[in-house]
Amino acid sequence: MEKTSQTVNGASSIIGDSAVLSTVLSPIKNWLSNPPSSPRELHIDGANQSLRIVKNLIEAGSYQSCAALDDIICLFLEFTSLIIRMKLSGAYSLAVKCLAIARKLLDTSEGAVLNSYGRHWSSLCDLYSQILASTVDPSGRISRESTACLALMLSRVISVLKASISSESPNPVEESLVNIIDHARKSQLLELLCECLIASGSDIISGSTNMVPAACEACKAIWYLAHAVDIVSLGAHNFSFPLASSWRQGHSKLDGKMQEQDSLPDSNSSSLINIFVKSFLASRPMQIAVYHCLHNGLESAIHASLQ
Repeated sequence: MEKTSQTVNGASSIIGDSAVLSTVLSPIKNWLSNPPSSPRELHIDGANQSLRIVKNLIEAGSYQSCAALDDIICLFLEFTSLIIRMKLSGAYSLAVKCLAIARKLLDTSEGAVLNSYGRHWSSLCDLYSQILASTVDPSGRISRESTACLALMLSRVISVLKASISSESPNPVEESLVNIIDHARKSQLLELLCECLIASGSDIISGSTNMVPAACEACKAIWYLAHAVDIVSLGAHNFSFPLASSWRQGHSKLDGKMQEQDSLPDSNSSSLINIFVKSFLASRPMQIAVYHCLHNGLESAIHASLQ
């Protein structure tokens, strides 16, 4: 099946046969139904082969028409959670691959996936909390991929909301995406992303740059979060550049529009910006992480860091 998946026609045949696809995923399902109790019970080769085949299906472009796309995302997030929860360090490479594949599958406009974004978001946030709390990841790859998943989902939510901002009556998909932003705003996600930046800065201070990619993704996620909150509460064209918020706080003469925006107690990104600013000013490692994002990040990370 792995050889078959390396051609476009072969990949299409695998995607079109639910029984074959289930067989491809069976090594991962077996891990979930019978979790290994010791490193000796890790069946890495079988799970690795499953991931290679799914990666081939993605590269062939066949996954866009896959009816089981949503289930595959759920399976990979659950599998990653198992690895992190049981601290199976010997399988961390599998976790990295699962997150990378899940990120690719989440980056789609397919209605089935967007309809389930709320469920995936909840699972990913829980997983992210586990990763930051318990994972020893010297390579920084798990932190990078998990943070990138969050940033990607927030970016996709922003795209859909911007496209539908003029709609008179939001459809169910849009309402579910608004719920994601509301959950992100009220949860501890921003604090977790700040923790990622602090961990990245501490790693840099110790002489390693392995966590810089994770820091870049954290900056992107923080900016997307603030941006999305403003879109939901103020509309796509009525939010201001975040630095303007800090400027306004130091000036007593405000025009009516600024006063109106500032009077919204918890509706826009002001509270998020305040939390970030306090953490940034109080943490040298966090400052160093953002500095490195500005100097070593891709354009998207530099843009987010400037914001």
